[in-house]
Amino acid sequence: MTLASSEVAFESDGVLLRVAVYGFNQFKKELKNADASMRKAMDAEIRAILTPVAETARGFVQEQPLRNWTTGGSGEWSSRIGYDAANIRKGIKVLQGGRRAKGSAESSAWKISNTSGAGMILELAGRKSSGKGVWGQNFIKALTAHNGAPSRLIWRAWDSQGGENKITQSVVDVVKKYEGELQRLLAAGD
Repeated sequence: MTLASSEVAFESDGVLLRVAVYGFNQFKKELKNADASMRKAMDAEIRAILTPVAETARGFVQEQPLRNWTTGGSGEWSSRIGYDAANIRKGIKVLQGGRRAKGSAESSAWKISNTSGAGMILELAGRKSSGKGVWGQNFIKALTAHNGAPSRLIWRAWDSQGGENKITQSVVDVVKKYEGELQRLLAAGD
């Protein structure tokens, strides 16, 4: 009986990276029912594989990427999107699970997410447009000149860590290892 497939998908809306292993949710339930400590051990191993990517992404956050991008303004958005390197680093997280993306048949098993407003802007500015108005265009040009092309943190870290090949294979190997353990448990119980 195979509960999890080695088929893996990656999705990104630029703010987060999702790793989806088909059949993984059912597999997690079966593993937890059979041996909860084994499920926790598997989760810990997967988190250990993904954490270096988040740490690398945090390392790409500069103390001040642009001269005038600051916090403390008087506008409604200044507290949400004002640049604070510590908050951006804190917002890069390895999370388990997630909602199913619209139009997708699977939900993500694990994700590395950038949850701070300024972090999302730093990550994505210029990805889908070149900016509205002169200010927006100048902002994107300056940000790109100083920090590189969009997908500046998480995807850059993912690629630098061997992403699709090395990390994906490691996660699949962990899932297969625990799938084998579950099959041994189930066979021993019969």
